[in-house]
Amino acid sequence: MSTNHPSGPERPRSEPEIIPPGRDSRAERGPGGIWMRVEETDGTQRIYVGRPSIPALILGLVIVGFIAALAFFAMAWLLLIVMPILVIGIVLALLSSKARRQWRRLKLWWSGAR
Repeated sequence: MSTNHPSGPERPRSEPEIIPPGRDSRAERGPGGIWMRVEETDGTQRIYVGRPSIPALILGLVIVGFIAALAFFAMAWLLLIVMPILVIGIVLALLSSKARRQWRRLKLWWSGAR
């Protein structure tokens, strides 16, 4: 019977990063305005994610607000301008078919065919 257990203890899949005492790990991350930075050395990847600053948050909220305002105005334009034009067009098409029918009746009546 075969066993699926390796002969020795399981090795870690990646090496942990050891930060020596006295060395600040935040010094490598660069300026605070960078949100994400990717370093790739010796086949290992490190991703540093920093906290967004207050101006960056405000800018993000302004952009989201601008997009929301554009969506609101697009919907308002659709409801206030386009929909009435479509309704008026449909009503005019229906009325024109009714008017044609009445015109044909009137022509027949004038010609005496009744």
